[in-house]
Amino acid sequence: MLFRSAEWVSRMNEAVQRGGFAATFGAEDTHVWKIDENHQLERFRLTDAGFGFARISSSVALTPGIVHVGAALYWPAEVSQKFNGQKVQVGIIARTASANGSPEFGAVFATRQAGNSGWHFLKPTGDFTLLSFEFQIPPVAEGYTNEPMVMIHADPKGAGRAIEVLGVMVRAVP
Repeated sequence: MLFRSAEWVSRMNEAVQRGGFAATFGAEDTHVWKIDENHQLERFRLTDAGFGFARISSSVALTPGIVHVGAALYWPAEVSQKFNGQKVQVGIIARTASANGSPEFGAVFATRQAGNSGWHFLKPTGDFTLLSFEFQIPPVAEGYTNEPMVMIHADPKGAGRAIEVLGVMVRAVP
């Protein structure tokens, strides 16, 4: 589905209002993003309202089985706890960069306590589009205490190609 950036931000807000979680590259979410060595994250502002997007590139190839590589969004432990034992949709609003764009990127949801989704390879277009995958969060009887994360690897081949990301959201699905 194609929308303009402001419409995507509105959709992320709707997901939050319905009990989901969302993060953008606005000033209020700066602290939740971390970037690993050999990856780059540049922030761009779209409007004076404060929301923007990030260009993420990766110059090291993705190694299957390794989760901590790329740009990481750390959620509060409340996310895994709220969705304990449920299926979630992880949505990334992204596009390929206009210069040196990546034809695909990898994304993984990791509970950092009871497993992860494994890498999902998503194919962005030239317009911001919602790309998503589903993950069954394993049940943990005593509850989740670790901060889960969504890791984005912009170029699985490690050629330094880039994607642009407007935001990430997670919500329960039936």
